Amino acid sequence: MMYIVFLLILIISFMIITVISVVQGKKPKEAVITEKTQCKNYIQSIAFLWGATLIVFIMCFIGNISLGDLGFRLISFQYNIWFTVITLTVSVLALGYFIYQFIASLVSVKFRKKQLADSHKGAIEVLPRTKKEKLLFSFVALSAGICEEIIFRGFLVFLVQAIFPGMPIYFVILISTVIFGISHAYQGISGVIGTGILAVMFMCLFFVTNSLLLPILLHFIVDFSATFALSEEEV
Repeated sequence: MMYIVFLLILIISFMIITVISVVQGKKPKEAVITEKTQCKNYIQSIAFLWGATLIVFIMCFIGNISLGDLGFRLISFQYNIWFTVITLTVSVLALGYFIYQFIASLVSVKFRKKQLADSHKGAIEVLPRTKKEKLLFSFVALSAGICEEIIFRGFLVFLVQAIFPGMPIYFVILISTVIFGISHAYQGISGVIGTGILAVMFMCLFFVTNSLLLPILLHFIVDFSATFALSEEEV
């Protein structure tokens, strides 16, 4: 019963936060987002992520849920060879792509302009431009990599599997993916789809390795790769 209450708290909380984020996203914004405003937004994001994670840890303490239950375990491969090979291959390709994106953004003005042209307006608005913004954004990326994996892959998956033992893995992946994707609704439909696809990859990697360690690392790299997508002169 306690785990059901925890799951409901988690789902309802993110539904409320998502609605608030979408409503705020539709409000008129500054014509030009200043460095002060952007840095304030980043600090709020970091505080929110760690605040939500602290609440998760409090529920874990109350429910006697260990760090191992959340996925902080040594890597071990426990699924069939094909699922493992496909998941690791896709993860390595994704890692290569995002590292390429990071390097190309650093050295190529043409690449940055193409990224800018192809990006959703809502996504562009959260990207850093100045040195101070980029420094804070790197902490946002690190916080998201750690906190979102603990919440959406560690805690959420533990609760679902504890409440519904024997549930097929693809249903667990679907539940986590939908909740994770919807929680990024402030980025628009493209953001929901994009984060949903990433969520599937993170979930598969979590199940294949039986650990949160690689999903946290990959998640951080994915977010951090956007740090240099913009420069102050090009916006």
